[in-house]
Amino acid sequence: MTPSGVYVRTPESRAATSAAMRRLPLPGPTATSYGAIHWWLRARYGKAAEHLCAECLGPARDWACVGEYVHDVAEFVPMCRKCHIWFDKIERG
Repeated sequence: MTPSGVYVRTPESRAATSAAMRRLPLPGPTATSYGAIHWWLRARYGKAAEHLCAECLGPARDWACVGEYVHDVAEFVPMCRKCHIWFDKIERG
């Protein structure tokens, strides 16, 4: 039994949240904050976890920026955490 006041996320509630998020208006093309870009990615293309890692083809966890930080999906690829950290160290210094 869950204690009073504790909210437990279920697969159904996560799916409902994702569906509701896709119906919300997207941030404008000039909104380039970390949160705005990642919200835009999730709303348009889903969670990175719904994709395979672009490097090792394992399950992805993060959207990794491989170019400019703009509203262009070509600048982002889904990556697992290990490949994302490796990419950031090697490519971004």
